[in-house]
Amino acid sequence: MRISQNDVMAILIDMQERIMPTMCESIEDRAGVLVSGLLTLEIPIIGTEQYPKGLGETISSLKELLNGEIYQKVEFSACKNSAIKAKIREIRRENVLVFGLEAHICVLQTCLDLKKMGLNPILVSDCAASRREFDKQIAIKRAIQENITVATAESVLFELLVSKEHPKFREISKIIK
Repeated sequence: MRISQNDVMAILIDMQERIMPTMCESIEDRAGVLVSGLLTLEIPIIGTEQYPKGLGETISSLKELLNGEIYQKVEFSACKNSAIKAKIREIRRENVLVFGLEAHICVLQTCLDLKKMGLNPILVSDCAASRREFDKQIAIKRAIQENITVATAESVLFELLVSKEHPKFREISKIIK
């Protein structure tokens, strides 16, 4: 399976103020690169917040980029939330990049449910984290066992560009550096 600009969207899962410091690795920079690149390529992105009253809002660096396309949820899988599920259907893209927190809970469950909906989830591994590295590694292994594609932010962005001749190549190259 190969993704292109006109058949892909993204879901940024629960990268919130109070939970980010507890992660085993910092993914804020990589997620920022991915979101900036996707926006440059005009790829639709849905953001989610898990119980923001307790976990805070989306971190400011990403919230600014998303321009309010953030949905609150209490369900672990974004697909179990009716407003988010409706938005996914409205966008109508068969390939869905999924990244954020926590890899072994909300990210993985969203991927599993996207697959059940007949879509192709792509777990962006360098933009996903868990409190424990072991949990993230098991989530990636489980995703692979479930035939969910695993990729990195840079590989996704260059796959979307296809060639150095893409009109946004220089912009994307600057974002990645």
